[in-house]
Amino acid sequence: GPILKPLQSSPIFTQLPGGVYQVRVYDNCGDATVVTHTVLSSTVSLTIGPVGFPSPQLPSCNSIIVSNALSAGANQSIRYPLSLTYVVHFPNTTTQTIHQTISSGSPTQEIAAIEIPLFYDQEYYYDLTVVDGCGNTYVLNNNIIDVKLTASLAGQIAECGTYYLTASASFYGGNLQIQFTDAPVGFNPIAFNASHPGPFAGPSVDYGNFTNPVPYGHYAILITDDCGHSATAEITLEFVPVFPTHEAEPWPGCQSNKSDVIISIPSHLIVSGIITAAPAAYPFSLPNDVSTFINADGEIELVGLITGNYTIDLVDECGN
Repeated sequence: GPILKPLQSSPIFTQLPGGVYQVRVYDNCGDATVVTHTVLSSTVSLTIGPVGFPSPQLPSCNSIIVSNALSAGANQSIRYPLSLTYVVHFPNTTTQTIHQTISSGSPTQEIAAIEIPLFYDQEYYYDLTVVDGCGNTYVLNNNIIDVKLTASLAGQIAECGTYYLTASASFYGGNLQIQFTDAPVGFNPIAFNASHPGPFAGPSVDYGNFTNPVPYGHYAILITDDCGHSATAEITLEFVPVFPTHEAEPWPGCQSNKSDVIISIPSHLIVSGIITAAPAAYPFSLPNDVSTFINADGEIELVGLITGNYTIDLVDECGN
């Protein structure tokens, strides 16, 4: 460890600095066993992390939950209980003081979270003071808050290279209502989510699924929460052609004229593969069906192919 101690009859070691120690213990037969033990330092160091927002949903239209990670230094432990004082500085320069006590928790890291007033779409801040069980004081000032309802719209991979949609929201109150302000011709949101237009509990809502993809095209949404706040998002879904790929790994040494080959189609599963052209040294007659070599990932694994040019006809799960 950080220091060494001579052989002693007592099992008690004192005045040890923090660190990882190995202790050899002898019994009365002269046999020895080594154990490893970590000693936490008596020196106290606590770091207050930056402000975080642990939940995308507001507890109310007028409040928000903020959090800070409290972390002990290396080979140290948090001294509980912790007394926290939040001084919230409102946009109008008035303040509110909130107290919190954390009686126990992890010795290395604790997440301090508390509900404070919300000033929607306005910048304000709070100062945080933490006093640990030994009376040590730690301060992190100017925890900036400036939040408003945000929305996103993402395309999720569906079968045959298509997509379904996921609409998401952050910093929303209550439930969500979703309106499509733009969509491809023929798109009916109820056909892809029977609960449209809501209310949805959030924070994310799917339109379609892996086997029920939405049409390609441009989509735009307006999300509104129970607090009367709104946000927009948009996305364009386009058909992206895919092409088969292969990776060849030559055998080493004198058998380097052979390779293990993996053939795949991005975002698709291969269901059939037939080699229709191969080098003259290829030991099988053509066409040669190699579909039995399709693995669980929808790829074809071919072992020991002789060097040369090959043509293979592939069919994916969508019939392409």
